[in-house]
Amino acid sequence: MAAYASAVTLHTPKAERISRNLGMIAGNIDITNYNSTTTEETDITRYFKNSSQVGLEKGILSLSVTSSEKGYVLGFDKTTGKFIAYSPGALAIGDIALATGDTYTDAAVNGAVNAITVTAGALSEVANDLDLGTFEFVATGFLG
Repeated sequence: MAAYASAVTLHTPKAERISRNLGMIAGNIDITNYNSTTTEETDITRYFKNSSQVGLEKGILSLSVTSSEKGYVLGFDKTTGKFIAYSPGALAIGDIALATGDTYTDAAVNGAVNAITVTAGALSEVANDLDLGTFEFVATGFLG
């Protein structure tokens, strides 16, 4: 298992102040090798003031991932400054039971009502040693 590897590219040289105590920063993170024992993203967290407030230890109020190159879902742990990557679960579609030549219109097939069941699987953490691609993010927090 290889070590976690990522590269952060910021859109601005530092966090931009948006009020007396708050700032924000935006950029891209390219996770070239995901590992469940990730490390703190200090290229993001270093711009924010550490806090003794539970849940805000890294000073980040919110970090939103705004796009994903390969479709993975990223979560951000505000207490550790680490990303957690998830893969969407399988999408299951229930039987529709159409015969050859039948057409599906307004949930009725040749007069018989049929239900379509769509079930989305739960998110699960991705396997180690995956190249997750590039994600865009916006982080807001307390400036130091």
